[in-house]
Amino acid sequence: MEKDSFRSKKKKLKKGEFLLYYVDGLNHIDNKLNTDYIISQHIKYSKFTDEEREFCHNYENTPKDFIIDSNKSNEELTIDDISERMNLALAKQEKEWKYSEIQRKLDLKPIGRQHKTKLHHKFNYLIHLFCSRCTNNENGYTKVNSELLKDIIGNDYNIALYTLLRIGFIDTDGAYTIGKSSRAYRIKDKYISSIKTKPESNVTIKKYIYKGYEQFEAYKRAKFNRLSDRDKFIVERYDNCLLRLKMAFTDECEKFIYNNKEYEQNKPIQKEYYLNIYNKYTYQENGPFTINKIDNDNRIYHILTNTPKDLKQFLNIKFSIDIKNSHPLLLNKLLLIYYSDNELFNNIVNKDINIYNILISNNNLSTHYVYENPHNKLINNNIDKLLNDIPNIPVDVKKYIYKTSQGRMWEELLEACKSQGLEALDRGELKAQMFAEVFYSKTKTMAYKEYGKVFKSIYPNVYKVINELKPKGDETKLSHIIMKMESELFYQILESIYKETGYDAINIHDAIVILDTPNNESCNHNEIEAIMKEIYNTYSLFPSFSIELYSRPKKLVRIAQNGLI
Repeated sequence: MEKDSFRSKKKKLKKGEFLLYYVDGLNHIDNKLNTDYIISQHIKYSKFTDEEREFCHNYENTPKDFIIDSNKSNEELTIDDISERMNLALAKQEKEWKYSEIQRKLDLKPIGRQHKTKLHHKFNYLIHLFCSRCTNNENGYTKVNSELLKDIIGNDYNIALYTLLRIGFIDTDGAYTIGKSSRAYRIKDKYISSIKTKPESNVTIKKYIYKGYEQFEAYKRAKFNRLSDRDKFIVERYDNCLLRLKMAFTDECEKFIYNNKEYEQNKPIQKEYYLNIYNKYTYQENGPFTINKIDNDNRIYHILTNTPKDLKQFLNIKFSIDIKNSHPLLLNKLLLIYYSDNELFNNIVNKDINIYNILISNNNLSTHYVYENPHNKLINNNIDKLLNDIPNIPVDVKKYIYKTSQGRMWEELLEACKSQGLEALDRGELKAQMFAEVFYSKTKTMAYKEYGKVFKSIYPNVYKVINELKPKGDETKLSHIIMKMESELFYQILESIYKETGYDAINIHDAIVILDTPNNESCNHNEIEAIMKEIYNTYSLFPSFSIELYSRPKKLVRIAQNGLI
């Protein structure tokens, strides 16, 4: 990549402006859903109790006429028929009376113009919030923390969300756990294609947006202060690298999004998702990029973790190296513990064990990768030595350890699935099915798990250990252990890169990304791969790698790690 390409074309907003997300033509969709209508419904709902809101919603959305048996004449009616009709008529009359009584509340105290103006700003902010956040990913959902939203727009946040749900602008997955998980919301499909952006300078809406940004920064500072000294060093250096992440080919990216990208029909929000990510790179409203979040498994999230794979070719990335079948590979550690240290395995299942204690188990073997030796042969030699110390491992478990270390597990499973008539189109689809039905499934039954049955038939003892790592009441335990292990390994890799080389490096969970910056001019993938191998090897893990080189014509070159480069 040419050095002058680092001067990415960044779009400018005028002083005091911000980028507002809105729904184009909202006032004309169905001739109903406009801001004035939204506010009128909000005012109505705000004057009702929860029970009254539900009653009115059901009353307004159900037929008002009761159904009678038209096959009978009046002379043929029985006493029971007459009684039923009278009860239906009485119920209808009671509902009409109750509805009219509830509606009388609307006439008691009309709100003033100033209040209506405030509600306009609040709903414009909420529409901006959902449009900007629901397009951050392809599934279209975003979680909203009620307490934080209350702090931004005030006590009527709950009625405002209820209004947007009832009028059909958003819907929710309904999943909510007090103190643990917020509800996730998505914009209804019919509004997605109308999501647009424009420069805006409204002071009140800007205040709401800035308040949300301040909350986010306060959360990050609190999280940072709880980190260890090592992790603080990594985060600070990581943010410094993210400062240098740019979109190097803005015009080419825009052309790709509008003209060349073929969007999937079953993903209605996909184009808006691509445009949203593009806008984040070209506007950078909140300044240079930094880490967005570090979750409870210590996984790091930022703009690049949200960026679609086929947009990365337009960024200033030199190359990336990822671990082949990373999560299945890390399971090897737990398999070895299962067959060699029963006490430790039981503690892993029943207690919260420090991830480092899991990683250092079975580390009696001291091996180092030597480039003169063929990669797969060296992996096999290392595994042979490791397994010799654990004689009771079943054949299918040994096979699993070899296949995952060589990076060949998915290919074998893909062929096995095809032989069973299962239509897994590619590795990506197969991985999604296997993770859903085997590795991270919350249920242990094989019902309706055709891909899971294939895995179990090839690796029965591996499947058994996987299920034992999902104790009742904590069925997601295995997934969290694996992700924490991966995070720890990549923290050590990043620490080594930062301290030993000073290169600009970040990661996307199981991959190291080297930016194309002057600081990385002398960096090559062999050097980074050696560091990654050494860290994994320290814990008797023997991965294979996949390398992606990003070249000036924006063509992605995938190279299988076989000693050719």
